[in-house]
Amino acid sequence: MWYRFILPKTWCRRRVTGVRLGWLLAGLLLAGTRAGAAEISITVHDVSGKPLESAVVWVSGDHSPISGQLPPVSLDQRNLNFDPGILGVSTGTEIRFFNSDTVNHHVYSFSAGELLDVKLDAGEHGSITHRFDHPGVYILGCNIHDWMLAYIQVVDATLLGQTNADGVAAITMPGAVQPDARIHVWHPRLNEEISPRPVNSVVQIKLAKKLKPDPWLRQPGYN
Repeated sequence: MWYRFILPKTWCRRRVTGVRLGWLLAGLLLAGTRAGAAEISITVHDVSGKPLESAVVWVSGDHSPISGQLPPVSLDQRNLNFDPGILGVSTGTEIRFFNSDTVNHHVYSFSAGELLDVKLDAGEHGSITHRFDHPGVYILGCNIHDWMLAYIQVVDATLLGQTNADGVAAITMPGAVQPDARIHVWHPRLNEEISPRPVNSVVQIKLAKKLKPDPWLRQPGYN
């Protein structure tokens, strides 16, 4: 098989075998990772092979300390539910609470590290904020509507994301991947501890155990 490579002001042709081509592409990917940003794709599937949506994924050991002002993140109350129900943020992130419903809400959390007690009048948008300064998992509820539930995973990392409906999350590494960098995964329905994985351009994670039951009780018919 013949391949043509474009070089500055030069054209050359050379025969490349499949093995050599694989070595070449791997070298180019590694060089790109060392020279600049690298895109990391993390896919999470449950034990049956179905994609796991909204899992929080982050990279530790990236040697990118959290500094300066982090952009605020919004957490809405919509149709008598938290939106989103799962949220991953960096330590020190300020969350702005919204109420898009036509009824009042009263958000609370008694999770260790953060005491949260926020009253949200109907239609209140972003005037109530809370800064999460300690890493950990925070469970939120509503004193008025007992079925409302949300989880916030706060992590000491700046490189994080969440899986989409296909179970895929993308994280952009801004520079060289450090040897001790590891990928972590969390979801409130996990029934097992996922060991941190080395950082690669593509990471596939399949759970070994069935998920815990869905903790959300949906409130139908509200607009």
